[in-house]
Amino acid sequence: MRGKDYLRDMYGNKKLTKGTATGYAQHGSGGVATLDNLTEAELDKAYEQFPMSGEQGIFGRDTFDVRHCDVILANLAGASKVSIGTVMEVQRGYDLDRFVVVVIEPGDLHDHPFVRRSASLVVTNLEDAFTSIAAMGAPYAS
Repeated sequence: MRGKDYLRDMYGNKKLTKGTATGYAQHGSGGVATLDNLTEAELDKAYEQFPMSGEQGIFGRDTFDVRHCDVILANLAGASKVSIGTVMEVQRGYDLDRFVVVVIEPGDLHDHPFVRRSASLVVTNLEDAFTSIAAMGAPYAS
């Protein structure tokens, strides 16, 4: 969420739901509208007025993060829809030799050979993911 401070300013500590956390957009009537009265087409375009939330900003920030991190943790367990962006980040991490930990349960939406094979490690819960990441950062013992 780096570079998306406007969301905190607009919503405070309220829980955000996907598809509505886009800020404000130009409404069809020509005026600035709130999220409550935007059409679906207007919501689809609402991100672009926020540079870090538009297509270029999202892709640029996320690919930068993958290039410069040591570990990627992708928690895909219990997802209700496919996260194409996260799957792309997992694959880019694999290509860049990052340590990629993916959390999925057998039969989950993302339980797919491409996801499993792009991961350095696949676990079924966050606790195992954190334990594995900590082990990778621990010094070698003789």
